[in-house]
Amino acid sequence: MKKLAGLFILLSLLFGQIAYAAEIPNKKGIVTDLAGMFPKDQIQSLEKASVDKTYKFYILTVESLGGENSADYASSVYNSWKLQANDILLLISKNERRIEMNFKNSELQAQMDALGPDYDQDGSLDQSKLEEFVTKHFIPWAKKGDFVQASLTLVNETNRLIAPVPVPTGSKEVATATALPASSSPTAAIQQKSTVDIEQIGTYVTFVVLAAAALVLIMIGWSKKRRLASLRPSISSLLVETHRANEELRPFMGMTQGTTARMVQAIDEQLASLMVQVGALEKEFEETKVFLLHIGKLNQLYGKYKKHIDMLAASLAERRKDIEHIVETDKTVKRSIHELADNLQTLKAELNKAVTETSFPLTRIFEECAVIETELKESDDLDVFDPIEAEKLIHSAAEKCKQTSHALKLVPGYKNKYHTFPATAADFREQIADIIRLNHLTNVMERLNPFARIDKSREIAETMYVELQQGNLNLVIKWAEEIDRLLAKALAMTNRQASLRQQNQKDIQFIENELKSCEAEVRYLSEELMRMRSAYTENHWKLLEERLVLMKSHLRGAEEQLPQIKLLSHDDRQEFDLARAGLDDWLTKLNEADTISRQCRDAFRSLDERLARARQQNDDLWQLFEQTRSLIHSESLPISTLWEQIIEAAYNSHQRLSGWLNAIRFNLDDIENELNRQRDSLTDFNQAVKQMIEEKRDAERQFQYAAQQYQAMHLRAGSRINGRRYSSSYSSLMDDAKSLMAKGLFAEAASRIGGVGTLINQMNHEYNQAIEAERAEERRKQAEHQRKLSRQRQESLQNQAKQERQERQKKQERKERQSSGGASWGGSSSSKNSSGGASWGSSSSSSSKSNKPNKPKPPGGNSSGGANW
Repeated sequence: MKKLAGLFILLSLLFGQIAYAAEIPNKKGIVTDLAGMFPKDQIQSLEKASVDKTYKFYILTVESLGGENSADYASSVYNSWKLQANDILLLISKNERRIEMNFKNSELQAQMDALGPDYDQDGSLDQSKLEEFVTKHFIPWAKKGDFVQASLTLVNETNRLIAPVPVPTGSKEVATATALPASSSPTAAIQQKSTVDIEQIGTYVTFVVLAAAALVLIMIGWSKKRRLASLRPSISSLLVETHRANEELRPFMGMTQGTTARMVQAIDEQLASLMVQVGALEKEFEETKVFLLHIGKLNQLYGKYKKHIDMLAASLAERRKDIEHIVETDKTVKRSIHELADNLQTLKAELNKAVTETSFPLTRIFEECAVIETELKESDDLDVFDPIEAEKLIHSAAEKCKQTSHALKLVPGYKNKYHTFPATAADFREQIADIIRLNHLTNVMERLNPFARIDKSREIAETMYVELQQGNLNLVIKWAEEIDRLLAKALAMTNRQASLRQQNQKDIQFIENELKSCEAEVRYLSEELMRMRSAYTENHWKLLEERLVLMKSHLRGAEEQLPQIKLLSHDDRQEFDLARAGLDDWLTKLNEADTISRQCRDAFRSLDERLARARQQNDDLWQLFEQTRSLIHSESLPISTLWEQIIEAAYNSHQRLSGWLNAIRFNLDDIENELNRQRDSLTDFNQAVKQMIEEKRDAERQFQYAAQQYQAMHLRAGSRINGRRYSSSYSSLMDDAKSLMAKGLFAEAASRIGGVGTLINQMNHEYNQAIEAERAEERRKQAEHQRKLSRQRQESLQNQAKQERQERQKKQERKERQSSGGASWGGSSSSKNSSGGASWGSSSSSSSKSNKPNKPKPPGGNSSGGANW
């Protein structure tokens, strides 16, 4: 484990360094001054200058790069901040004393590449143009510690760059002069080295990831095994708790009898079985050996053992609860016996007091007290050897004592209820008499006799009083409830009869009024039905006739039964219940009659509306038919056999519909079906005609356009192509199109006209080939002329050079003849130019070096260059 821990710490350190080196700060605006290199009062002016010109500059200062390549780090920041083509990043590292300018803009890179040789004038030509640009405009101010002015100078100079003049692609000489091999650039070697470093880092990262994955797997397996091992204390604890429970039960073994002894024996057997199961589980657990990386097996075993342990723990908890119950009962049963004895003495005292106050013998309550006292004595005898059974007896006796005490307290109340009953009964009798008198219910009340229920309740009150004297409170409560029910029933039946009398009178008046209004409604509906019978066929009104007959039947029945109902409700008979049943029945039938009336009215109105709608639809369809025929005539469309059939069928259908709509009796179903068929047929016919008109106009437009295009092409080509061999094809296509259009086959005609377009394309292709041949001949002649002029210029230049050499020789000869003095013949002298310079910073060098190409920018990559101060 120490080795694993060491490996884990090592990997953590490695990942920590990588994470630190690759950390990208969040963008906090234009200037992100993490190293505190800019005065706070100048940051606002620096931000304003960074965004006011062509490019938008983002400036980041950091304390250290953590050993990372500045260009790579700058590119990472550029991409992470999602900067755009016109955005430039200036990265300034305080500890490394380095500035890095990073962007992704091909035009700006071209401007940098167009700078003159040795732009920073340090005599060194091995830097890229971008590095020289940064060195010249940033480093001088950086050495003075003024990083604000250094950044402003670099920003301003960048915005002043002029776009380079593009090199003509047709000039082979210029392209050759400017093309340099990538291998000759010093930046190419840097690029190659960076690629190698990236590959090495990739290998290293892969190794670290695999090692980390292995370590994670080991740690997971180790944690799973630790989790499984954590169950061992639970098993041991179960074993200890089982022994402890057995020890708690031991004092009761062999020392109890009856129910307690049986309970102790059962618990002892269960604990013994539980101990055996726990021991077997412990042995199996100790013998289980699982390899660290078998994670699935470890999970399976943990679930299995955890479930078994939980089951055994639950069983042990139940046994412990039973043992605690026995122990607690053994401790408390004696106290319960004393409490019950005290309660019983209190009950007896209250009972004697009640006997004295009421003069009732209360024999039944005395008997209950004797039963409680017997159970108390039995509990006292069992409390030592059978506390469980003693507890049961005590509980039963205590409940009886509580109920008896409660019943004893009810005695005065029911005694008072008996003594106040005469007044209560008299009050009910008076209420009922008032209702009878006010509502004239003498006859019906003689039959129902609510006073008999009051007399019955008086008899029950006497019986209740006898039971109350004996102390039999269960019966007393029963008889008291029956008294209340009888009194309430007597009052309720009286109120109901009064309510029925009033409601029956209202409903009788309503039915009489309804019958009068229904007479007029029946006459109207009968007249309308006669009109329907004469105007429409039987299928439209047969059901309505049946419904109207039913309505008349209901009304006649109501008229016949209403006198009998009125007689039942009269005060001489007062058969309100019978009258109510008849009224409810006839009210339902009158509602049905009203529904039938509305249905008949709606049906009659619907038939008339359908007839009017059918006549209008027939006129509209005939108008559509005439419009369609007019379109055919106005557009001079040929009429096909199918159209002739449709026209004939439409005419016949219109004649048939007109006959039906002018008949004496109408069958609307047949008329509407015929109208639907006619509508579908004429709608399709109209759409077909309109479609043919569109096809005709389209074909005519294509025909005219094709003719115009062909004539234009023929005139443009002139004699450059053989037009005769196209004319016959053109005439054939156009004649075929005319023939198809005359037959009404406009779509086929348009397809044939499309062939003219193909013909025109062929003519245009041949014409273009002829034009290209003429242009090629013209170019050949021009080239020949240019070559002739070039030879003449070269001959002229050669003659001029020859004359200049002859002139120089003559001047030299004259000079030699005129010369006198000490130079030897054939001697010569020369002077050597020297160059040198000093760089800003801690070192200087002077050398003579050849110009080297700038570092090429990889496709899609960032341009980056920097310098140290």
